[in-house]
Amino acid sequence: MRPDSPSKKLKTLTQGVPSLDGSRVKFEAVTTDGESLVLEIPTGNIGDFIGFLAGLAQHAEKQRSEEERGADLLTPGGAPLSGWEGNPIDTDAIGVSYGARPGEAVLVFHFGRFSLGFSVPPDQIPALRAAVAHMEAGAAAS
Repeated sequence: MRPDSPSKKLKTLTQGVPSLDGSRVKFEAVTTDGESLVLEIPTGNIGDFIGFLAGLAQHAEKQRSEEERGADLLTPGGAPLSGWEGNPIDTDAIGVSYGARPGEAVLVFHFGRFSLGFSVPPDQIPALRAAVAHMEAGAAAS
């Protein structure tokens, strides 16, 4: 596929429903021109689907100029980002694993039948540690 290939523009994903046995999920993709397509994916493949989309998003971000890119999520002092907006995803379990590169950590989040791993480069581990400590201190004070 080429970047200039004709395509439909996704407006929203709706009507999500799991199969009766929980092995698949079905949802509707609606385009900006009103067309819809019902899709089904095995629950165990959702992590691959999310990873694929996240990889595409990273590739797209690299196409943008430095000024257009978003700010770091952790402040230099390690405080959590104050302005994050979105819908947090509830996790069933969280773990930490060694990454493929020296000093790299992988944060692993488990959701139902799949897990997602997020690479944390060695130079960002101190900021992550400081952000967690900052949040723990705030929780202990309240």
